[in-house]
Order: sequence, then structure tokens, then C-alpha cells
Amino acid sequence: MTRLRRLRPGPVFGASLLQLTSAWTAAAQEPSAQHQVHLSAEEMLDLSSEAVHRGDLETAQAVLRSLQADPVPKVRNEARFRLAQIALARDDPTQAAVLLRAILDDEPGAQRVRLELARVLGMLGDISGARRELRQAQAGPLPADVARLVDRFSAALREYKRFGGQLELALAPDSNINRATASDTLGTVIGEFELDEDAQAQSGLGLAVRGTGYWRQSLDENLALLSQASLDTNLFGESRFNDVSARVAVGPEWQLSNGRLRVLVNRQRRWFGANRFSDSTSLGIDVERTLSKTAQLRLAGDLSRLEVVPNPGQDATSLFVSASIEKALTPRSGIGGSLAGSRQVARDAPYSAWWAQAGGFAWHELGETTLIASATFSRFTADARLPLYTRKRQDHFARVTLGATLRTFTHFGFAPQVRLVWEGNASTVGVYDYSRLRGEIGIVRAF
Repeated sequence: MTRLRRLRPGPVFGASLLQLTSAWTAAAQEPSAQHQVHLSAEEMLDLSSEAVHRGDLETAQAVLRSLQADPVPKVRNEARFRLAQIALARDDPTQAAVLLRAILDDEPGAQRVRLELARVLGMLGDISGARRELRQAQAGPLPADVARLVDRFSAALREYKRFGGQLELALAPDSNINRATASDTLGTVIGEFELDEDAQAQSGLGLAVRGTGYWRQSLDENLALLSQASLDTNLFGESRFNDVSARVAVGPEWQLSNGRLRVLVNRQRRWFGANRFSDSTSLGIDVERTLSKTAQLRLAGDLSRLEVVPNPGQDATSLFVSASIEKALTPRSGIGGSLAGSRQVARDAPYSAWWAQAGGFAWHELGETTLIASATFSRFTADARLPLYTRKRQDHFARVTLGATLRTFTHFGFAPQVRLVWEGNASTVGVYDYSRLRGEIGIVRAF
């Protein structure tokens, strides 16, 4: 039986690859039927390096995949890191990102790997995700040489992918698909009325489909023309409850020394059932600014014109503003908060209103699972009373969301996600008073 001598292992997560010595060449030339070769994990890593050096990526991948089940974390993560490099060489950044994320699930303190993941996310066009990884990296202790790499990766994020997209699919059981009151009566200025069954809360099982796409044309070093398209649908067995929104946007995007500025013209259309419900056109400004190594601020403003097909009295002009901040606490966790408000001036005074919202969120990576929790609270106050009702509309709204992404079951760059959403609206007008519990079981990108 041929036994290869022990070779010096390559550095874990190192940039260079070792070549296997002539011992392997000699053993490989002997008939396999007469000799059984036993390799240590270190020697198999060296074997994969030699295969890469020869340009035999298939053999290198086969060797490294066998090491992903090694009981020693350093060994299996070295194999994942090298597989990620091969995936990048084969122009498959999605697979590279999945492998790098798996390393961080095992070793959240592997900051060099986190920086590499940030670079790959930038290649995929997920700039916000890339910047989040950089903030999480800097939330933990960084060796001096790694700290110097952060600026290099931050600058590399300007080399955006020209086009890309994302798709999310989910089955969504919902206790109130039409956001309707649970009451069977409605109080008005002329007495109580019984509500039709369609005007009351309906439960059902829906299919949620959400997709986004973008195309970016570089105009110079710091300026690009950005085009976006998105689709958000909730489909149910009874088509009259279907809710579909589509949006397109185009405008310039500037890269600033410490952030980004976008000015976009948006056009959106919404359908309920098979009927067009509303159209809106808006001009929006969005600014992202780095506050510190671990915190980012985002400011947004939007001036829009809304046209409501079934009721022109709801046609309105509105101004929306928001501010949000996100901060990494550790390499595995972070928090954020937001404030937003709007003023809507409609054709009919009862549909003119003030609206304000506050929210917060947090996430934590627990092994191969990312846990997310968020809560929002808002208040809506109309200018005047609708003639049919006894009081003008005033709403207090709350939504709480709990979710988890299960990367253990990642396949083709997607992972299962479960989400539970509760929302409730307490209103002075009974028809707007409702509560709702919704679940989602679907697939999303695993990074």
C-alpha cells in the first residue's frame, strides 16, 4: 500500500495555493488495482491545489467537496473557501456567496471571509447587502492588515454589476385576505347597516410572488443611469381578492465619497381582482450616508400624484419623507430604526390626511439560521368626515413580523424562509377596523 508523506498545509483562507510534490505524481502512475492511497485532509487540500494548477477544476472540486463533511471546522471551511474561489473562476458568484456564507455560519469571526463575501455581493449587485457585511465585519475586532482591506473593498463596491434581479416565492395562509372588518354591521349617520359577506373578513391561502430587476449604465466614474422594475403580487383562489402592483423607475445615481444619491422618476400601477385600481407617478430622492464604521443613515423623499380609478375623489398629491438608520452590533447581529411621515391632499377633503410612522428591527445569525424581527406603528388622521360616517377617520395601526431564513437547506443559491406577520388597525370608522394574521413559507436568496 502506498502511503504519501505528510505535506505542509496551506494557510487557512490564504490567497495562495500549494502544489503537490512529486510524491503524488509517482503514486498516481502506479496501477490503482494494486495500491490503495490514503490521504490526510492536508494532503487532499494539496491535491486540490495541484489540480487547480493543472487547470483540472473538476478534480479539484471533487476533492474539495469530499472535505466539506470533515469533522474539523478549519478543514471543511478551507475546502469551502477554495470551492468559492473556483466558483468565481467559473463566473458563478451566487454559488461562491453561498459557500462563503456557510463558512461564516461556522466561524462568524472569520473577517477575511466576510470581506470576501462583501466583494462577491457587490459583484452580484447586492450593494446594500455588501455594505451590511462590511459594517458587521467592523463591529468585531479587526487585525491591522484586515482593517486596511476594508477601504479597498468599500471602493470596489463602485464596480457594480450592470444588471441583475431577485425573485421570492411563498405560500401565504392569511386570516384576512381583504383587510376587512370582522363585524357584520356598520354604523352610519342614518343607522346600522348589515355588511355584505364580501365586505367582511375573508380567510384564504395565497401565493405571494415578489420580483425585482435592475439595469445600470455607467456614464462616468461616479455617475450611472439606473433603471428598475418590480412586481409584487398576492394571488388567491378567488380572483376578486388578487392584489397586484407593478413599478418601473429610471434616473441618475451618484456615488459620493461616503454614500450614494439617487433621483428616480417612478410609475406604478395597482390592480385589485382583474380591475385597474390606481396609477401613481412620483419623483423620489434617496440618499445613503455612512455615519461610522458600523452605522449607515438613509434619507428619502417622494413627491407623487395618485389617480384612483373607482373613486376620483381620492385622487391626491402627496409628499412623503423618511429617515432610517442601521447599525451592526456584532459580526452576527444588528439593529435599526426608522421614522416616516406624509401629507396627502386629495380632491375631496375626507381623503386628505396626515400620516406618521415609527419602526424598529433587529436580526441575529444563529448558526445557519438568520432570525429577523420588526415592528411598526403608525397613525392616520383625515382632514374631514365622510358624509356617511359619524366621525372623521383616525387610525392607529401596528404590525409585528417574525421571520427566519434556514440556510441549512440551501439549494441553487436559494434557501427556505418562514415568516409570521400580525397586523391590526383600530379605526374610528368601522369599515377600516380590522386585524390580520398571515404566514409565509417560501424560498429566497440564501445571502
